[in-house]
Amino acid sequence: MEHRGEALSETDVARIVSHMNDEHTDALRRYAQEYTDIVDVESVRMEDLDAEGMTLSVTSSNSTTDIRIDFERPVQTPDDAHRLLVDLAIQARDRDEA
Repeated sequence: MEHRGEALSETDVARIVSHMNDEHTDALRRYAQEYTDIVDVESVRMEDLDAEGMTLSVTSSNSTTDIRIDFERPVQTPDDAHRLLVDLAIQARDRDEA
């Protein structure tokens, strides 16, 4: 398991990952489309999250790839993670609409 830093407990990470997969698949898709080189994203699941980034499992053209998206700044608390994930989704949406 990856280093999570001291601020994000395994419980915090499990809750965030579950919430993102259950409630924010549109944001996960945007992350994969905007922050990776993968074209034709069919589905995305968040697999892990730590203080420095997140790991997504991306299915595209009948293959699945785990990709890592590093954060521009480390997150220290679950609230930090929430704000950063929202910011990333907004930035990806704005780029998509431009």
